[in-house]
Amino acid sequence: IALYSLALTRRRLHLFAAIVAAATAIVVADFFLAGHHANALTLQTAAHVALVAIPVLAAEALRTRRAYVRLLLERLDLAEREREEEAQRRAEQERLRIARELHDVLAHTLTTINVQAGVAAHGATRDPGHARDALATIEAASHEALDELRAILGVLRDTSNGNAPLEPARAVNRVDLHSHGRSDASD
Repeated sequence: IALYSLALTRRRLHLFAAIVAAATAIVVADFFLAGHHANALTLQTAAHVALVAIPVLAAEALRTRRAYVRLLLERLDLAEREREEEAQRRAEQERLRIARELHDVLAHTLTTINVQAGVAAHGATRDPGHARDALATIEAASHEALDELRAILGVLRDTSNGNAPLEPARAVNRVDLHSHGRSDASD
């Protein structure tokens, strides 16, 4: 039991010293107890040395198993961290992709709106029909941009907690100015 405990708790140098001491004590005790009978001394000493080796080998097997389990747990922890890092990296890449897509949609639409507004402003005095067409194009482009923006943001919105508002924001003319510390509604 002492050798088993020593094998589990101490370094191998301590264990080696204890094995040598135990084996020496067994050989000396067997030599004095067996007397001068060489055959009895050899068999009995070998059996007693085996009794020293069995707990040491059992403890070494347990120590090796514990080291193996510890290594497996470390690898599992490392794999878990790598999986989390990979998920974060993919989420970041997806956010960047969505941001690029959002930028492209809004830039294209705002450019169209800007050009059509210029056409409407320029042609408003000369050809009101042409200005109306430009304003209709602006309205359609802005409506399309808002639809695409809602679709993109709908993907990003976390509705799993049930707290995310699903209705659109109130229009500017419906905002309650009194709730924000203003008393004059004409501002």
